Amino acid sequence: MMAGDQQLALEAISDATEMRPYCRHFWLVKAWILRKSRMHSKAEAAAERAETLSEKADILAQNLHLPDPIREDIALPGDPIQA
Repeated sequence: MMAGDQQLALEAISDATEMRPYCRHFWLVKAWILRKSRMHSKAEAAAERAETLSEKADILAQNLHLPDPIREDIALPGDPIQA
């Protein structure tokens, strides 16, 4: 991801997490973008936020289709998107 693309992606996912703060997968994607942007402490905080959210609270959990490289990169232990 190019630096400009990372910034745009970070702005978009930040808006998404503000609008839907209980969407676990948005937080996982935010953690992934932050990790790719080398913002490791912020990425860890976003991943921890995702871990605290229940899968049941995430209305997108059954409909989220991420490309395999992203799915593998953002998966947390016990995360159903690892499969």
